[in-house]
Amino acid sequence: MSTAPASAHGESYPNRMVTLVVTAAPGGVTDIVARALGQRLSKIRGQQVVVENKPGASNQIGAVAVANAAPDGYTMLVTSI
Repeated sequence: MSTAPASAHGESYPNRMVTLVVTAAPGGVTDIVARALGQRLSKIRGQQVVVENKPGASNQIGAVAVANAAPDGYTMLVTSI
């Protein structure tokens, strides 16, 4: 008996590039943490992780970009509160 979760489509995740959208400007703490996270995820999962900075409008620009992305788990939000 296996306890590993089965994929709905029988494929592994991730099987293509992952995007981390950061709601802060490059060089800040949130950006640095996101880049470190992206490097670690890339190493663990074997897929490229890209960090995109979308600062402004009290984090709404980045949040809207992620909300409008395809709901497939390949675009994630990194923000601070």
